[in-house]
Amino acid sequence: MNRPNARQVRLNKDAIAVTPGLIPCGCVIHSLRLDSGVLRLQIGHFTSPALLDQLLSSAASTLDLHTFLGSDAGKQRIQFKGSVQQGPAGNLLLEIRNPTEEVAQQAQRLMTEEGQSRLTSPKPDPALQRLYQQHCRRLLEALLPDFMDGTFEGIEAELAQAAEMREITRLKDMRFIFQSRQQRMLEDFQAQFQANQPFQRDTVDTRAGARELHLLQQHEFEDWLDLQAIATRISKANDGLTFELNQFLNQIFRQDVTDDTNPLTPRALCICLQYMVDHLGIAREHRLTIYRAWEQALSRVWPAALRSLINDCRRAGLEALQITELPANWSLKKKILRIPPIVGMGARRLSRTANRLKIITNPQHPRAPCGS
Repeated sequence: MNRPNARQVRLNKDAIAVTPGLIPCGCVIHSLRLDSGVLRLQIGHFTSPALLDQLLSSAASTLDLHTFLGSDAGKQRIQFKGSVQQGPAGNLLLEIRNPTEEVAQQAQRLMTEEGQSRLTSPKPDPALQRLYQQHCRRLLEALLPDFMDGTFEGIEAELAQAAEMREITRLKDMRFIFQSRQQRMLEDFQAQFQANQPFQRDTVDTRAGARELHLLQQHEFEDWLDLQAIATRISKANDGLTFELNQFLNQIFRQDVTDDTNPLTPRALCICLQYMVDHLGIAREHRLTIYRAWEQALSRVWPAALRSLINDCRRAGLEALQITELPANWSLKKKILRIPPIVGMGARRLSRTANRLKIITNPQHPRAPCGS
């Protein structure tokens, strides 16, 4: 059969599915049929349980489907948009009635596409999981020493400017703590980093069972606010990185991954830092020295580390969309919670603020709001 002239072709082509409000996910185009003015693509193997549930519900009737044609050096993204119907063998059908000439030509090109799918296996690919773990190790191996060096430099700079004996003593105490407890600090950070991983069943179950409502102390809440401000600045300066990474992690682990569950976001890493710092017993006024060094290290290391992981995911055969490539009706805008100033609050007012925030913490880990 001459494939370019075929009206129906069996495929095994990876694609990206997009529905409003959810992170795009991977899927597989199993077949394509074009006849009687109707283009039908049979799709399955969705890597997002949430997106699949939405497609199967009555609330979702349309779908944007993106796939990439060509070699690594010159890939071209093509897009199909249509209504979703139930298909055979648990798959779905994307139906496009009266396709335009451009869409029909794209379908003909897709019929000739060769390639191997990375998403047809029902289980995550161990090679891709190892790739992720390797990049996690590289991130920590670069980030933590940079942060430690920056903290020592900050302490020495403040010592050179300190005039009061009390201030000098506190800075020397902090320097001693960092010098004598470096190994423990790194272990604490790595322990919380592992606890943040949503891709290990035991970790998820343990953390879910351990969470409980907990009222933060004022200094804990202020620390959390400082670190959230750092995370926000770094995320805004590197807009789009975590959005792409969410898609790749979704395809690697076949789980829904968002900014709230991605363990590599600046916010997640700041929670690890707060857990580490909480064990040091350092005065609040000197924690700002630590946080300045942390922001500088995170700004230097984090963007390059994420781009390296994203590039390796693409080299491994995965694809993701940039946020600018999404349709106009797609939105991930969240309500911005306006937090009243906490400085000078009494205990009763602080309690009311924490209750409004519904602060949920793990008593064995940092006292910082989860998913905020």
